[in-house]
Amino acid sequence: MATQMANDFTYFDQSPAEARAGSILSVDQIQSIQNKLAIAAIEKINIEDNPLNPQIASLRRAKLDGEIGAYRFLIIGSEEAVKAAYDEAAATARLDEQKRQYNNAYQVFSAGSKVSSPSTISQ
Repeated sequence: MATQMANDFTYFDQSPAEARAGSILSVDQIQSIQNKLAIAAIEKINIEDNPLNPQIASLRRAKLDGEIGAYRFLIIGSEEAVKAAYDEAAATARLDEQKRQYNNAYQVFSAGSKVSSPSTISQ
């Protein structure tokens, strides 16, 4: 279970599995973040330069670049966490299938043999 760390910012010491689970966003969350990303991108495209005060447009673009980057960070992090969870589940399924095949082969072998044998691999 995640443990809150004492410092100036809230920080949790999480296991890799907890961090991955916390990074996976729901479909509604992804859609909401994607909408915010699109709004920021459109706003950035539509910024007009002011020849009298060019810093205003530059600051606005920089702020929107930060928002867009943060939104992308969250969405990409979720996609990567989902892929990692899927890969882990697929690896576990392959290992379970190998164990099942080994146990089946062992049972066939031991049925025709009187050799004392090790126990089957536990599921």
